[in-house]
Amino acid sequence: MTDGLGIYETQVFGTPLPAPGNFTVKSNVAEDPVYSGSLHQAANLIDGDPSTLAYPGSTHIDYQVMLGQRTQLSSAFIDWGVFGSNPIYVTSWTLLARDGAGQPWVTLATGGFPNSAGTLLNLDSTATEVRIIADSLNWIGIYELQLKGSPLQ
Repeated sequence: MTDGLGIYETQVFGTPLPAPGNFTVKSNVAEDPVYSGSLHQAANLIDGDPSTLAYPGSTHIDYQVMLGQRTQLSSAFIDWGVFGSNPIYVTSWTLLARDGAGQPWVTLATGGFPNSAGTLLNLDSTATEVRIIADSLNWIGIYELQLKGSPLQ
């Protein structure tokens, strides 16, 4: 095929998280403060503005999303933007979760250079917190992290 090929839309089942209310997002890079995200806004991880890149960026990023309640995760979508589609940027990444503050982090997915602006992951994991870590030889960030699932009672 000599023409471009793409997908315009894909359906992902589950409830966008967190719902209802707010959750907290922080960067685990030592100098960064903890910020509060609004409803459905793991989207920009730190600054609360979905039109901006996650900030701060670095050669090593480590963002942690506290879901506010125990949740059955069904999917995650990582929007890398240019950082995922250009091989000079993301060299490795890991998505982790834990089911309680005292519990160990469990790896849900890991990879190298995404070779794509987005990564869709199907999940089946219970969590109270999600963490995304990525490394590069260059400055990187994440445009958006979307989580879907069902809060547990």
